[in-house]
Amino acid sequence: METINTRLDCVQELLEDEDLFFSLQSVISLFLDTDQLLSVLVQIPKQDTVQAAESKITNLIYLKHTLELVEPLQGTLKTCKTPLLKAYCSSLADSRFNLILEQIKTVINDDTRYIKGCLNMRTQKCYAVRPNINEFLDIARRTYTEIVDDVAGMITQLGEKYNLPLKTSFSTTRGFFIQLSSEGASFPNGQLPSEFMKVTVMKNTYNFTTADLIKMNERCQESLREIYHMTYLVVCKLLSEIYKHIHCLYKLSDAVSMLDMYNFRLRQGCFLFFLLQVTAF
Repeated sequence: METINTRLDCVQELLEDEDLFFSLQSVISLFLDTDQLLSVLVQIPKQDTVQAAESKITNLIYLKHTLELVEPLQGTLKTCKTPLLKAYCSSLADSRFNLILEQIKTVINDDTRYIKGCLNMRTQKCYAVRPNINEFLDIARRTYTEIVDDVAGMITQLGEKYNLPLKTSFSTTRGFFIQLSSEGASFPNGQLPSEFMKVTVMKNTYNFTTADLIKMNERCQESLREIYHMTYLVVCKLLSEIYKHIHCLYKLSDAVSMLDMYNFRLRQGCFLFFLLQVTAF
């Protein structure tokens, strides 16, 4: 019964303090799935594949993103009065959170962060590790940058050649490809130029590629494999140093999960249903 009353006090404070409720909602919404993140972080890949390397790099970026939210979350809870919220605030004051974050920042660039969009995240992964840590990684990244610049330049030249408003696009499955809106576009002889290949149409947009662009995508993928492999080696070494402090992340996961549940139920206006759920814990 005491546990139930403690949780109800927490709910009551969130209901009565509008600023606290919306501040908490704002911070909690930025967190990723912390339980899932912890699960994949401690897993050891059966094989050192490109996919395994890319996944580890992604998860380290997610971890950095998560740890950077600890201070804002703790700041939101500092004025809380109920025992449960104060306990969560206290647990977030664990010095190991900042210790892990500082260890990550010795290797990972400060501006590396979680960003929506597959091309944006690919860029974040490629340039996650600071320069001058691995000379061969720096060379591979310069090569990758040159290829991406060549892709953009080639598509610009094609647009000028055919007087068409061509756009550089990217997807995980296709790599770089070309897009063209059919609205207002005038094609030579009423059809797309013959060098445009693998044409698909979605609504009012043409998607296609060229033989040269296919070759550039292959070079780009080879460059990426080298980057991911060398970044993976750096990341694995970093993670081995972090693992001894990782237990504090379970406290963070618990706090975020519970606060998210309270916030979600109240946000949905399902207060009665929420009270029934609280009593089940």
